[in-house]
This record gives sequence, structure tokens and C-alpha cells, in this order.
Amino acid sequence: MLINFFVERFPLVPENCPKSGIRNFRALEVSKAACAAPDLVPVNTTLSLGEMVLAVQDERIFVTRHLFSDSRARDFFNETVLQGMFLITDRWLDDESTYHVPNSLKIALYHFREDILSISNLKKEDLFKRISIYQQINAMLLVYLVKYARTTNSAVWRQLSATYELVQTMDELSIAFTMVTFSTPENLERIQKAQNHLAVALEHLQSTVQYLEVERINTTELEEILIFYKTSTLLLWNETNIATGAWHYTSYNFTEKTYNFLDNLREIHNNLWIVVRESAATEIWNARRTLVLGVSVLLVVLFAAPVLVVLLQHTLTTIQ
Repeated sequence: MLINFFVERFPLVPENCPKSGIRNFRALEVSKAACAAPDLVPVNTTLSLGEMVLAVQDERIFVTRHLFSDSRARDFFNETVLQGMFLITDRWLDDESTYHVPNSLKIALYHFREDILSISNLKKEDLFKRISIYQQINAMLLVYLVKYARTTNSAVWRQLSATYELVQTMDELSIAFTMVTFSTPENLERIQKAQNHLAVALEHLQSTVQYLEVERINTTELEEILIFYKTSTLLLWNETNIATGAWHYTSYNFTEKTYNFLDNLREIHNNLWIVVRESAATEIWNARRTLVLGVSVLLVVLFAAPVLVVLLQHTLTTIQ
């Protein structure tokens, strides 16, 4: 059976750890404890890689919020929460089966974390350059994720492809979120990069909708998110908008909505896991049933062969 990521299991997690982080932590604990059937190795690998990507992007979001949150929000996005997020991400990246991320990137990530927690006056531009470490790690993980999702010889390939597209959507939205947070209205180049990442996210989200529609899975919430971003003022932002002074509203509206949407997409992703699990279990059951029938027929033929030989000899003797 496919790993049941939704077993009610409560490991030691900081009390104020974000709910998305708690879900990641539980998924990791259960996946390590369960013994996956050999038939499901590609499926389990795809889902695990997806969780690694989401753990990294969750950490990027919370680091960004911690660095730029106001005094009220800082009570939530504090160092204790960050350390909880670091713990969750490390449990994924330090998994013995995780050979995808080189140590050099992990070390760069650890140094960045230490500086965030110990140095209070880091320069904004230096932070923006170093926070790209999350994008570098996820870029490598996504290469493996799409490989496993699209080369799986399984009837659930479409559902696994939808999983990849959804994870890619969330990662691109997370990158756009960080870029917008670090941007000023005069920094058009960075805003344009955020627009590009948002456009890529919409392409992947549209692909997710198409895959799920074929599977007859409800896509209403995804379509509502698509409509919001397609009409977002961020996509239309250009140099003519600088004089209007509307950047504060545009950036605030985008970041707050995106933060909430990412949590909604996480729930959709978890629900999609249930569908993949059930489909994979059904496929394996059918395959094993077919195998049992084939073996049964073969055994009948083998046991009947001596009788057939005796009958043939008797027939030949009678003819002679």
C-alpha cells in the first residue's frame, strides 16, 4: 500500500510551528516509518520529492516574512518559528535517501540561516542574493521530480504529473512572493522578474487544472486562484505606474493573497495525494489479481500435462 501520509501521528514539533510545517513534519515521520511496496517506489519517490520542494519553499516564505514583517506579525514570524521550519526542512534534506542536493548547497543554506538568526543589520541586497539558495535547491529537486512523475510506467502518471505541476506552481509563486517583498517601485527589473515567475506559475497552474479535469477532480478553487492572478495589478505593472504611488497596495495585496493561496494549494496537494494513493492501490490490486490468474492457469496446464501425455499415448496405441 502507498504510504499513508495522513495517519494521525504527532512528533515533537514546536508549539507555534506553522501548520504547513507540521504537515510536512508528519509526512516525513510517516514516510520514514512505512515500508513501501516495490511496485510503488516511483510513486513514493515522486511524492517525497514534492514534499521536499514544499518544505524548502515554506522555509523561504517564512524567512521572507520574518525579515520584512511589522512588529505585530513578528510575534508570529519569530526565531522560534524559524528554527521549527529549519528543523522540518533539515529532516527532509538529511534523509539518507536524499542524494539529490549537494553538500555545498546545504552548507550555504546553513550559513544563511546562522546569519539571519545572529546578525540583525544585514543589508537588504545581500539578503536578496543569498535567499536565492532556496531557488537553487528546489531547481535541482524539481528536475528529479519531473523525471519520476513523467517516466512512471503506471496508470497514475497523469495524477503524478498533476502533482508535479501543482508543486511547481507553488514554488514559482513562492519565488514571486519573495521578489515582490524585496522590491521597491523603482526596481523595475526585479518586478519584471517577479512578473515572469508569476506567469510561469500560471502556466503550471493551468496545466494542473487540465490534468485534474481529465481525472474528473473538482478544480473550482484552482480556477478561482487563476482568475485572481490573471487580473492581478502586478502583471500589468510597468514604469508608468511609478508616479501613481500604487506599489504599496499592489505589493501588499499580492503578498497577502499569495500567502493564503499557498496554504490553500497545500491542502489541495494533500487531497491529491489521497487520490494518487487510492489509484495506485487499485492498480496494484488489479495487477496482482491478473498475476494470480495467470499463475493459476499455468499451474493447471502443468498439472494437466502428464494426464494429456498419457491420453495421447493411449490414443496412439489404440490407433496402432
